Amino acid sequence: MNINTFAQVFEDNPRASFDWIQGLWVFLGVLITILILWLLTSRFLYRPMSNHVSKRRDKIKSDIDNAEKMNIEATADREKAAKELKGVKREAKKIMELSKQQAEDERKEIISKAQSQSESMLDGARNQIEKETAKAKEKANKDVASLAIMAAEKIIEKEVDTATNKKMVQDLIKKVSK
Repeated sequence: MNINTFAQVFEDNPRASFDWIQGLWVFLGVLITILILWLLTSRFLYRPMSNHVSKRRDKIKSDIDNAEKMNIEATADREKAAKELKGVKREAKKIMELSKQQAEDERKEIISKAQSQSESMLDGARNQIEKETAKAKEKANKDVASLAIMAAEKIIEKEVDTATNKKMVQDLIKKVSK
């Protein structure tokens, strides 16, 4: 559009200049409204939101720091527990070894006592057998002696005195014993 046409628009339409001025006022009104809205928004919306975001950021940072501290403490506690567990395992192993050793000692002692008792029982039985054998020999000797005396009396058919009798029996017993 050239200048003539622009001027013609204003000449032909008297309201065109009015519209332009009115548009300027509308523009200024919108500009002022936007400015007021910006001020109100920054005052009542942006600052509180900014403060809230800042507080939230600080809380998150604090929570992260606390979590890191707790993680470090947990690691230290875990290491401490692992050391204590190793100590307890070592102690349990020592106790088990000591218990095994004591059980082995008791087993050996019981076996030793049992062997001693069995040996003493065997010795007692042997002594008893020897006594019984000696008694049986003595009785057998007496029986043999009395049989020998009877046999000798019948063979000799005479009466011999008791001293000679005893001597003959003892000689017979000695011969039989051998």
